[in-house]
Amino acid sequence: MNRERTETSSGATGRPRAMDALRRSVFFALAVVLGFLLLELPWNGDVFAIPQRYVIDNLLILGLGCAITFLAGQRTRASLAAFVGLCLMWGTANFFIIAFKGQPIVPADLFALGTAASVAGGYSLFLTGRLAFCWALFAAYCIALAKLCPQRKRARWDIAANMLAAALLVCLGAMQYQAIDIKKDCEVTVDVWDVRGSYATQGTALCFLSRAQELTPKPPEGYSAEAVDAILAPFAEDPLTGTDGTVAESPSPDTTGNQNSTAPTTGDAAPEQPEALPYDGPNVIAIMNETFSDLSEYPGLEGTNAAPTFFHEVANDSLAAGDVYVSAMGGGTCNSEFEFLTGASMGNMGGGVYPYVLYDLEGVDNLASYFRSLGYGTHAIHPAEAANWRRDRIYEQLGFDAFDDITTMEDADTFRDLVTDRTTYERVLEKIDEGEGPQFVFDVTIQNHGGYDTGLVPAADAVHLESDEVETPRWTSFWRPSGARMRICAGSWTS
Repeated sequence: MNRERTETSSGATGRPRAMDALRRSVFFALAVVLGFLLLELPWNGDVFAIPQRYVIDNLLILGLGCAITFLAGQRTRASLAAFVGLCLMWGTANFFIIAFKGQPIVPADLFALGTAASVAGGYSLFLTGRLAFCWALFAAYCIALAKLCPQRKRARWDIAANMLAAALLVCLGAMQYQAIDIKKDCEVTVDVWDVRGSYATQGTALCFLSRAQELTPKPPEGYSAEAVDAILAPFAEDPLTGTDGTVAESPSPDTTGNQNSTAPTTGDAAPEQPEALPYDGPNVIAIMNETFSDLSEYPGLEGTNAAPTFFHEVANDSLAAGDVYVSAMGGGTCNSEFEFLTGASMGNMGGGVYPYVLYDLEGVDNLASYFRSLGYGTHAIHPAEAANWRRDRIYEQLGFDAFDDITTMEDADTFRDLVTDRTTYERVLEKIDEGEGPQFVFDVTIQNHGGYDTGLVPAADAVHLESDEVETPRWTSFWRPSGARMRICAGSWTS
């Protein structure tokens, strides 16, 4: 009689435990699926059109992440809620980043969080119906989790066992990540020019990891150090030495102030010449003007007052002028700097890569180091936090003698609470006047930096373009003051 009662009691106890385990498993699976949806839904209207094979790959990745979070959180209900919440926060962040700069978060963005924080004040957050629905869905899951998912009782060795299992999954995941080529094996293509579109059609988690594998650029086809040396060999001579071995002296003024050029001598006679003078070249000024553009090139604005008149006057009187395409859109100023200074195309780096924050650029050939080798003084100017995009380190690595950041411009004139272009142009002229010998000055302005909905544009500076075809955004009000301030300084540069 007692044996039958014991067996009945044991069976009754086993069934609830099995049901509890099943319910916990269901909520775990829901966490993975819901995490995928909340990662995509806030910004991706085509989430349900993602091909099945990509959906499965994304769910496997998120399943691994959920398992690690669940184990590290001691298999509690809170750990499942935390995982789903992280997915929702990532999806929400993608929504705003896409709204501000046109592309979702990429791996390199994680190395530039300080820069993002420093400029975040210029942007406004807003709520959409879809975003509100996603947060409501998350709240509903948390309520169901608290009400319907039974909490597992802890055993004596649970903490150690769970942490060990989480660590094991991390190791296995890392090994798998290193063993496969996501781009090739999963047939993932992250378009450099349309990262958002790639994320939307193949899934955020999968594309993010694919981009992470390409943070280190691969050598172009046919590249070798020997081939580069062969290309550079004809240009290896000293800049003061001709290709025929003659040494050219810098022009020096005579007693009347006229420039006299000394005839070059042969290489054999060179030792008898006095020590070569420093290179006496012209001052070189490079201005990278934030957001400045010729809007009259935009469809629907041809022939309107959108053209920067003075800029065209300068271009028409220049030795060379033309169009330029930049790799950065909506964010990533440092990539335009990198391309200009080094001559290296971001097309070789892949989408979502920021060399300033990822790589050590010590010894990389660039304009600053080249002008410095000629005896130029080299200066960088950017009126923002020095640590943004790691400029405080990168400019030194590139060969700039000095870097004037926001701390050197106290009480400077501002426009929309940002240092004006004119202030930086005046600083450029100061560098040239104060320097001994020729100077290379690289000025990255900030007056026209986003966001553009701050309401800080004075009515007198507002621009209203005469076009019935195009509704122009507020940032069109910013380039006109930039052009005017360029006019103020141009006379000093050419005199």
